Amino acid sequence: MSMVRLRDVARESGVSTGTVSNVLNGSPSVNGEIADRVRAVIDRLGYVPNSTARSLRTGQIRALGFVFTDIANPFFTTLATGASAAAAEAGYALLFATSADDVSGETRYLGVFEEHRVAGVLVTPARSAPNTERLLAQGTQVVLVDRRSEQHCSVFVDDRAGGRIGAEHLLELGRRRILLVLGPDAIPQMHERAEGSREAVARVPGAELRVQHHTTLSIGIGQDVGRQILAMAPEERPDAVFAGNDVVAIGLLQVIGRALRIPEDIAVLGYDDIDFAAASIIPISSINQPTEHMGYVGAQLLIDELTEQAAGAAHVHRSVELFPRLVVRESTRGLAV
Repeated sequence: MSMVRLRDVARESGVSTGTVSNVLNGSPSVNGEIADRVRAVIDRLGYVPNSTARSLRTGQIRALGFVFTDIANPFFTTLATGASAAAAEAGYALLFATSADDVSGETRYLGVFEEHRVAGVLVTPARSAPNTERLLAQGTQVVLVDRRSEQHCSVFVDDRAGGRIGAEHLLELGRRRILLVLGPDAIPQMHERAEGSREAVARVPGAELRVQHHTTLSIGIGQDVGRQILAMAPEERPDAVFAGNDVVAIGLLQVIGRALRIPEDIAVLGYDDIDFAAASIIPISSINQPTEHMGYVGAQLLIDELTEQAAGAAHVHRSVELFPRLVVRESTRGLAV
């Protein structure tokens, strides 16, 4: 069976190849009745658009790239789920790459997306703002996700509020020795959560906050922190741990849950509210981030910018701030929840 070509669709529809192309691209300039006729012929003949040929004409493929830091962390796969939904609605594919929380890996994959001429790129930076100069120079738009930016459109969560809300919850439960376990302080989210927690603790006489910064946040880090806690004398142990993400909280519970009562001896609070938090043997209280929505908004910002670019319209960068909320479960309140 021979391959169906664009000109075959045009001939069967009684229109020009340009009209067929406009229908495929969703152009509003085509009469509705003609567009329906062309689509019916496309379906009947089984025509599949040649994306390679299109990319040669336009210099871009109809795909968006997304570089995020840790594919093993459900937070980032949920981000990608939201972004993928927005991309699909607009007729784009979404291509993923993980930097493994490493700046060199981030740079490498931004280069890969540059070489493949994706229409736009979403980035959750590994550390500081990513180097996007070459992408922007060739007309590829960039949006930052889970990070505030002045140079790009961005969507982010108020992490200072998240840190404050979490610490306030633990203090309201009577906890006075709080251990905050975070990633590198150079990451803005981590710094902001620490500042929010300090604000809450400073308002309660006799309360203290100890902060640990780690190069990454993983189950292994949670297990290490758990072993450190068990090695302490009982009077020195924290009576609450506020983990930088739910993955750390899970690792922590795996170790301390065998020797201490949760939450009677020590309360555990996570961050992100991934599905595994509620499904844990001891359901974990967590600071919920609107993660899937954040990914969706990030992709929509990028698509809006691409649409304005194609129309020759002026573009003004936008920053969208989202807000966290506390989800209380057994790891802080016990079975009374």
